[in-house]
Order: sequence, then structure tokens, then C-alpha cells
Amino acid sequence: MDHEIPCPLCKQPINIFGDHATCCAKKGDVIIRHNSLRNLIDSIGTDALLSPVMEKKGILGNTTGRRPGDVTFQRWAEGKALVIDVAVTSPLVDPCNWYVAVPRQLFRFAAKRLGREFTSYCGRAWARVSCNLQRSVSQAILNRIDGREFDGNLADV
Repeated sequence: MDHEIPCPLCKQPINIFGDHATCCAKKGDVIIRHNSLRNLIDSIGTDALLSPVMEKKGILGNTTGRRPGDVTFQRWAEGKALVIDVAVTSPLVDPCNWYVAVPRQLFRFAAKRLGREFTSYCGRAWARVSCNLQRSVSQAILNRIDGREFDGNLADV
């Protein structure tokens, strides 16, 4: 693809870099990316023996329509819980620099619990996050390639 084409799902332009795929709300790719990251956070918490609970019911008390955080760690530190709510944003709109503080704390705790060096564990954990995001964005691009909806058959590409 060497020119812009309309997204087959929402008709917005897709440039040659596929940037539109990171924010297109059609086909559920943003939700899939969100859930994939949520599951990765849960997995890292499980590896660290933190007994994470995904979308813990009742954490907000008696509310209507409000959802809990995506992953809850009941025994985080000093008897307090940590609740992580995954947010999928577009790096083209929001630089997200301050979002890294909580995962870094989770990685530090996990490394300590597992008896691993923090820098080694942290580097590997960020690589897992990066690969997770790249895989999700790649799939979103494939879902929109060549101006038609991708059916999952690479022979068509």
C-alpha cells in the first residue's frame, strides 16, 4: 500500500503506516488489545504469587453502572490493595509517559517475590508488554489491509 485508502470498517483514511488501526473503534480491536494487556498483567501477578483477581465484583460498593478495575491485587503492600485499570490509548495522541509507574512497581514486586534481579525481570516484562501491543496492532492492521476486511487468510494478502 503506497497511498491512503479508506478503512473498510469506518471509512476513515488509513495512511501507509497503518496508524488508523491503533484507534479505530470498529471490529472490537481496541477491546481485544485491552483484554490482552489485562490478561498479561494478571499473568505477571500470578507469576509473582500475588493472587490477582480480574474485574473483582463489589470492589466499588453498591454502585450502578460503574465497573471495577481490571486486575485487583488484594495484598499489595502494608495491607492495602492495588487495583489496575488498563487503558488503551493511541500513542499518536497521548504520550502515556506517566502510565509506566504502576507496571514498574508491579515488576519490582514480582522480581523481588521471584528472587530475580529487577533490571533483568523488568526488561523481560516490558518486552512482553511490547510484543503484546505489537501483536494486537498488527492484527488490527491486518483487519483493514488493502481497503477490505481481513478474513484471517494470509493467502489473500
